[in-house]
Amino acid sequence: METLIVHPKTKEQLAALKAFIKALKIDFKSEKSPYDPAFVKKILQGKEDIKNGKGTKIAVGEISIKHTTSHGLTDHRLTILDYYSA
Repeated sequence: METLIVHPKTKEQLAALKAFIKALKIDFKSEKSPYDPAFVKKILQGKEDIKNGKGTKIAVGEISIKHTTSHGLTDHRLTILDYYSA
């Protein structure tokens, strides 16, 4: 047997698919994405931008490590500054 994974784009599509599947008495399970939809949209847009030639390539040596102190603690984060042009 096959498993189908569908990605409805609207609430109406989701409702219609669920109604159709229930009408055919097909077992299904629903899972919500653990990711914030706005975050997913940004990631997908970034992939699309790269595919369309937008963006800037950065050599590993151009990435700096920024040390910040907050409440007496040192926070080590990789930061990329001024390299991405939207």
